[in-house]
Amino acid sequence: MKLTALILASVLALVSLDASAGTTTFRDSSGNATGTASTSGNTTTFRDRSGNVTGTATREGSGSIVFRDRSGNTTGRAEISGSRITFRNSSGNVTGYGEISGSTVIYRDSSGNRIGSSEYSGDNVIFRDPSGNRW
Repeated sequence: MKLTALILASVLALVSLDASAGTTTFRDSSGNATGTASTSGNTTTFRDRSGNVTGTATREGSGSIVFRDRSGNTTGRAEISGSRITFRNSSGNVTGYGEISGSTVIYRDSSGNRIGSSEYSGDNVIFRDPSGNRW
């Protein structure tokens, strides 16, 4: 799984867990909005900057989150246990991990190498590369 996809999946998992989040705005390093996430019930709908639906995340009773593309095809899942997130692709293979600490998530690839982080603050998400630079 590419870095961007893994980080996005983790943030989406956290956003979809917080049904009270309302609408969350994703921003690039310049502060420009790149998309949004809106939660209703157990489903979070993601939209690009133009407002087009790009996918959904649905929280299941087991606590897992299933990700689907705009056509409804399952693309992966996140399994959350305590402060650890395990990401799997649609075939069930582990693609990476997230470590939750407060409003920060540290991302690791399937080999355990740190590949980035994100900070969730209010209605904004800030992504950082392994060196801590915003992107």
